[in-house]
Amino acid sequence: MKKDRQGLDSHVLRFFARLDTNRPIDMDRTFIISFFLSDDTISVFEPEKRNSGIVHGKFIERSKIMNPSGGYYQAEDIYVGAVVNFRSHQFVITDADEYALSYAEQHKD
Repeated sequence: MKKDRQGLDSHVLRFFARLDTNRPIDMDRTFIISFFLSDDTISVFEPEKRNSGIVHGKFIERSKIMNPSGGYYQAEDIYVGAVVNFRSHQFVITDADEYALSYAEQHKD
């Protein structure tokens, strides 16, 4: 997929994910994965969940993340249903925002 940028602003693909784990305390945790098209960087944010006892906020700071095969994650590697491994945390992509879905539809080559 080609890079998408207007001026200094990067277009961002946002995905919703959960941890792929059997630990009961982690099973209900949800995350927002942001993929920045201008430089192929990724950030992971955990929204606040009241009374969970888990600290919310930035989970993985924006950076390029290596995939298990040794390269860096690209936009086409992250889609609904994909299982991705970011820094020893395995995530299952469960949903995407409207922009991410329309971008994927337009760039499915």
